Amino acid sequence: MATDRRESLITVAHPHSPVSEAYRILRTNLEFSSLDKPIRTMVVTSAGPDEGKSTTLANLAVTMAQGGKKVILADCDLRRPRQHEIFGRDNDVGLTTMVVDDEALRDPPLRETGVPNLWLLPSGPLPPNP
Repeated sequence: MATDRRESLITVAHPHSPVSEAYRILRTNLEFSSLDKPIRTMVVTSAGPDEGKSTTLANLAVTMAQGGKKVILADCDLRRPRQHEIFGRDNDVGLTTMVVDDEALRDPPLRETGVPNLWLLPSGPLPPNP
């Protein structure tokens, strides 16, 4: 794992690398798998921790945005949220805030990521027992 979480964004730091190309191929394959009905929602999960979910999702979101899609990346990991670290954003409000605050629900606390067409919805403050 990178010491600086933002280094996880290989698609931003090294857009012409073979790994970045692999993420673009994944994006293209996902798009072609649903030509009849474009994908509007995607979930990335695994059976255990430290398997690359956060890194994969962040880089896939970047490639989707680079491909012209408007993307909201929602960090729904209420145990070990990482997307705010990867994109260098605060986690003071987010998804958990929207659950308890109607105003936040009406005006979601989206964060700019520095990548055109890509916004982040951080997890927000962690509940005591997610």
